Amino acid sequence: MKKLFILLTTLVGLCGCQKNATDLTNEQRTAIAKEVNQIVTSIYDLAGKKDLSIYNHFSDSTTGIFSGTMMDSWEEHKRQMGDFFSGQEKIESEIEIIDTDVLSSNTAIVLAKYRMTATSKEGLTFNSPLTFITYVFNKTNGQWKIVHFHDSEPKG
Repeated sequence: MKKLFILLTTLVGLCGCQKNATDLTNEQRTAIAKEVNQIVTSIYDLAGKKDLSIYNHFSDSTTGIFSGTMMDSWEEHKRQMGDFFSGQEKIESEIEIIDTDVLSSNTAIVLAKYRMTATSKEGLTFNSPLTFITYVFNKTNGQWKIVHFHDSEPKG
């Protein structure tokens, strides 16, 4: 997983970012990392509340990969999550941020792992396996937005 994070960091770094991370002070890098990490944490807090304002943290053209499968469309993903949220009585999740890489003043990547437990209105419980997730952030018009995410379950 760390190899994938390094590869993704390198690829995103080649995308013509504004001010390179090497041009940022430690304080600036720390502030950016803190801001995007807070967004990641808030996503899981909002999911626990079944709050669809979770999508305010994502770009309108976000792409995503779930365990090796590209999502059909961003709109379809939002619809499916709305259906999922409405069918749950309770959602709990644990999130741990593993690493944050600030590539520039407007690009950052966060690697995390999470687990989720959802209890349906019918009383059925779903426990997700431990899942690794990578978020790619871009700052546009003064706001950090997730432009891509990729999650996968570890093997073995």
